[in-house]
Amino acid sequence: MLGLNSYSNIVSAFRAQGDLTEDQLTILPVLQNAFGITRERHTAEIKRALYDEQLSEIASRFIK
Repeated sequence: MLGLNSYSNIVSAFRAQGDLTEDQLTILPVLQNAFGITRERHTAEIKRALYDEQLSEIASRFIK
């Protein structure tokens, strides 16, 4: 559970910074493996972050 919460928070932080960068895309699979996150859970976390209105608002302000 701690691993999932950590992974979820990292995905949220990355999303709040805008679109995923190449570095972030490289890091996520390493973290996914380290935290024991399944492919399905990873996909769910990415979708959650992508469609989160608050994170989208933060990202839009971050980019400016």
